Amino acid sequence: MRKTAILLSSVMALTCIFVGCGSKSSDKEEKGLVGKWEETDASLKEEGEEDDVTYTKCTVEFTADGKMYVYEEVDLSETMYIDDDAFYYQGQKIPYVYDEKSLTAGSGVLERVDKSDGSSPYGKYKAEEEDGVVFEYNFESSGVCKATASGSGEYTYDEETKTLTTTLDDEDGPSTVEIDGDTLKLTDEDGTEVYTRVK
Repeated sequence: MRKTAILLSSVMALTCIFVGCGSKSSDKEEKGLVGKWEETDASLKEEGEEDDVTYTKCTVEFTADGKMYVYEEVDLSETMYIDDDAFYYQGQKIPYVYDEKSLTAGSGVLERVDKSDGSSPYGKYKAEEEDGVVFEYNFESSGVCKATASGSGEYTYDEETKTLTTTLDDEDGPSTVEIDGDTLKLTDEDGTEVYTRVK
């Protein structure tokens, strides 16, 4: 279960558009998958090196009633950003039109979600929700883009086979789950993510 694949899939979707192509108890003695987990810095760094982006945070929460919640933060400045004149993706330059409510590049439109006087394109934008996941892009300044993905879905965990299936990201098939105290490892065809229990 590569949660970061959710965020990367949104970036790829934008490329096509713009270019034209219940909580866990706080009792630490209770163990299991249910609870909130945060991906370790080492795991985030390893994924960033593989994907050529900088992941800064990833949390996933599993509730006892089969719901899951995901939140991710990533710095996309090396891959995607705007300046005063254009939208850039992997070195491609696409002219855009900006008004106080949106930024349009090619056939793609990002909706402005923070307050603006209309004089500057820099700020926060939301892409269309996909499969229960909301993507926001913060073009903080020229050449800088930070992004978040937040979403909810459902999961099924088979304790006997230690396999996890989710409705949010099953491109790489079910994940194998390994829990050791407050450490969670999720492994699928794409690799292993390591998390620490936060509650």
